[in-house]
Amino acid sequence: ACPQREAIVDDSARITYAELGRRSKERAGWLVAKGVNKGHRVALLMPNGIEWAINAYAVMRIGAVLVPLSTLLRTPELCAQLAVAGVRHLIAATSFRGRDYHEEITAIDRSTLPSLRNIWWSEYLGSGGSTQEQAVANALAERVQAADDMVVVFTSGSCGAPRGVIHTHGNALRANTAGLADRCVRGG
Repeated sequence: ACPQREAIVDDSARITYAELGRRSKERAGWLVAKGVNKGHRVALLMPNGIEWAINAYAVMRIGAVLVPLSTLLRTPELCAQLAVAGVRHLIAATSFRGRDYHEEITAIDRSTLPSLRNIWWSEYLGSGGSTQEQAVANALAERVQAADDMVVVFTSGSCGAPRGVIHTHGNALRANTAGLADRCVRGG
């Protein structure tokens, strides 16, 4: 309704709803070009911000399932969550707050993660894809249903190992919408 309004403001940049839509659509085309398809589990291990949001929206837009991972996870915890969620593709920052994720992740014994096919470093992702791949991304976006899995969110694990909770598109949107008034969130 307000495409020129700011959607996200982080420490270094701002992005409007229109720009977020355009950039996530382009990234969705790139994901399709790399083999991501509806239902694939795609994990994000990145700091919060505009780039995180672009990737998250791109994943969900084509019906792939977002698996957001905390940047505080240590390697054994990261491996456990990647395995439990059946992550097929991982988008990770190379480093953040003094941690070298590139070194940590490349040292993982990949035989313990049989579902994991690709690791992409967030700083080097492309945008777009061919016209055909962008058309596929658009077609996938048009076919996302409310009952389709949207995200796997891990619990805190205070009484045991964290568990992955699956939310569908419809469930997640209804739950967020229902809580807006209680949190005093409204237009503007």
